[in-house]
Amino acid sequence: MNYKLPNTLTQDIEKFGHLASGYHTSSVSPTEFKAFRVPMGIYEQRKNDVYMARVRATGGFITPKQLIGVIDIARRNGSNLLHITTRAEIQILNLDLANVQNVLRELQTIGLATKGGGGNTVRNIIVSEFSGISENEVFDTTPYAMALTDVVVPEADSYLMPRKMKIAFSSDENFTDYAGINDVGLVAQIRDGKRGFKVYVGGGAGSKPSVGWLYKEFLPAEDLYALIKGMKDFFNAHGNRKDKYKARIRFIFYKLGQEETFRLIDQYVEKAKATGIRLEVNENAYLPTVRNARTTVLPFTWGNIWLDDEESVTKLKAILEFAAKHGEHTIRFTTRQNIRFRNIPKGAFADFEQLLTDYTPAYGKPAVLSNIVSCTGADTCRLGICLSKGLANAIYEALERDNLDLNLLADARINISGCPNLCGQPLWADLGFVGKVLHTDHVYPAYQIYIGANYILTPQLAQSIGSIAAYDTPKFVVDLVHKFEEVAEAAEALGAEINLGKWLRSDAGRKAATAIAGRYGRVPLFSEDKNYYFDWGSDEVFNVTKRGKPECSAGLFDMITVDQNEIAEARKRAESGDAKAAYHIIFHASRMLLVTRGLDPQDAAGVFDAFVENFINQGYVASHYIAIISQAKQEGAEGNYDLVQVNALADAVNALYESMDDALQFKKPEQPQTAEVEEKKDTQHPISHNAIVEATRSKDLRGVLCPMNFVRTKLELATLQSGDILEILLDDGKPIENVPGSVRLEGHTVLSETQHSDGYWKVLIQKK
Repeated sequence: MNYKLPNTLTQDIEKFGHLASGYHTSSVSPTEFKAFRVPMGIYEQRKNDVYMARVRATGGFITPKQLIGVIDIARRNGSNLLHITTRAEIQILNLDLANVQNVLRELQTIGLATKGGGGNTVRNIIVSEFSGISENEVFDTTPYAMALTDVVVPEADSYLMPRKMKIAFSSDENFTDYAGINDVGLVAQIRDGKRGFKVYVGGGAGSKPSVGWLYKEFLPAEDLYALIKGMKDFFNAHGNRKDKYKARIRFIFYKLGQEETFRLIDQYVEKAKATGIRLEVNENAYLPTVRNARTTVLPFTWGNIWLDDEESVTKLKAILEFAAKHGEHTIRFTTRQNIRFRNIPKGAFADFEQLLTDYTPAYGKPAVLSNIVSCTGADTCRLGICLSKGLANAIYEALERDNLDLNLLADARINISGCPNLCGQPLWADLGFVGKVLHTDHVYPAYQIYIGANYILTPQLAQSIGSIAAYDTPKFVVDLVHKFEEVAEAAEALGAEINLGKWLRSDAGRKAATAIAGRYGRVPLFSEDKNYYFDWGSDEVFNVTKRGKPECSAGLFDMITVDQNEIAEARKRAESGDAKAAYHIIFHASRMLLVTRGLDPQDAAGVFDAFVENFINQGYVASHYIAIISQAKQEGAEGNYDLVQVNALADAVNALYESMDDALQFKKPEQPQTAEVEEKKDTQHPISHNAIVEATRSKDLRGVLCPMNFVRTKLELATLQSGDILEILLDDGKPIENVPGSVRLEGHTVLSETQHSDGYWKVLIQKK
């Protein structure tokens, strides 16, 4: 039994076909077509006019017969690839537009749909792959996820939100899991014999990540619809519709604070309760159908199921036919991009395993190998920096060939993201890596290392322990696992149990991981060892100008976030008695906002001087902090600091950041804004491409690196009037690739980009 198909689905599919036809003949604009197809779960892939259909699979649930149907539908319509996502749904890739409508119709005949699979909608709802079969669960949450899907997906307001809304359930009250990092997280509870949920809201593992705020210790199950409806109404009313990079629910918390945000949510939830609408939940619909059943995982490389080999497809279908003999509830897609088979009778399990072994040599290998998750990375993503899938493969091979007991890592999570957009969820893992660019005499691919996310009880994101060259990363992982083997062996001798995540969350684990990373601190020059200057899976020297066009403002905020995280970590160390941590708080608080002024000092003294000049002397931060800044400049980490003053400085800088507007301007605490604000022009008068344009102001940004060149451009634009013209000079390569595109995303008009005979570029920008 799967979710109910929306009543409007047939009409939606016909409308899709009409718009697709119009788009093909140019009678429908690309914008109009995209606005409809994306919420229908249809995305254009990186190659123009090649499409993907994302099929909803609530809680990862699909019947064996339905999955066979998906395989057949994909192949009949020209697809050679299915892909299991990290939200436990399945995508049909490499489709021609002419075949997409037929795919949607055929999916409908087997009880499946793509509606709500993309865009600013309620996305696929996550449920644990063990829900319904775990001895540790409070109750099976699958029926509640299905009931929500049945009601919420068809609602019109589910397609009008500022951005997407993600919902996740946990059936085990001691294992928060993805409920900790979704917009709405629901952890099963029973109070006084009544079913309900602990509720987290506002979590997210993308840009400016946060675990969810604990909204309710217990929400009765009968109020579940009111909660989700209230959250949608709240988000629709208060979400940021101007800036998609600040449009998730967590940004409302950042703006309004917890107390005010909760107050508003309460209002919308109470209003939804008054409607009297309740979910119809069949609590026993997904219970196991087989006693003494077995469970196992069929792994896929990065979630890919290739369909272009007839023998392979035949073997996979045989597996699914075998599972179908034992009921509809035998398959769950997993958030690690594999398939978990459940409810396979113990007596039939040996025959079933033989089918799995015949299908792939990966079956039966240690679970950690198939549990490595990576985003698509720079090989296909325009925002990517590093080739994250290449690193994932390198780690896989390094773990497999080294003499390691990988069974110790059965539950370990290794997640990789090719850039700071964090699509690979590296901050929600035991061991996470985030792609970045570092340099000696030449740029090289590198990763920020994160360890020890807590998804067991109290949600906590993984913490950074520094950076490492991409080339050294697999060796670091192997060394770390060797050290963990020693720890696990010692624990076993004492009759204790420990896993990788628990160890890395401990002080001892953190210190060990930091020390191991420190062994790889030195990167040789390009002339000494060129290996460091190639990314995994590439035969070309690493060069960011050959990547897609990353968005500059994202890089700006990522730089700020690094310092915020360092401040938070240093505060924890200070509370534990680390005398040197106070200096690090002062340093990162001083550096944190310098990027908003286009400044990047190369030493600590420069950081302190720039902070005093640009923030204290300008009246943004109180002048009495000069004393502690001066002390830090003179005494460094060996100084004896007033921790109260140190923390107050950090609080002041964080508060100042929260006051920053989209033009990178701050409110001065001691000087409230005047009521007299110069009125901006309401309209912009476009300039003819044939007109001779005279710039209002010029700025030479040659020699200024990204994102500083974008920051300085933005600061200059902030001082101009609407319609004014700014001329900037940019270097060839990354600057000209990045800055104009970022300026366009801010709503300004790039009038021209002209390359000078000396190689640099002149760009004319009209302010919006």
